[in-house]
Amino acid sequence: MTEISRFDAEIGAAATRVLSLEEDRELTGIKADDATRAVMAKIIGIEAKITPRRLREAVMTVAGRTWLGSVEAQIALARAKL
Repeated sequence: MTEISRFDAEIGAAATRVLSLEEDRELTGIKADDATRAVMAKIIGIEAKITPRRLREAVMTVAGRTWLGSVEAQIALARAKL
């Protein structure tokens, strides 16, 4: 398997689920200290809340849009700590 096809296979597999911090580090090559890992874990947890059903609700209802805006604000706040 070539390097490009291996990468495509990894990315394709990764797109179907949330990566662990270790898997993300392997794919990106980014090494992080414990504080950064904690923030990244929090971001991953928040992002995992945004399911296809929640996205449909965000498109269809005002309450859904408000919820999605709140989740995005939580993510932005966590990213600011990086």
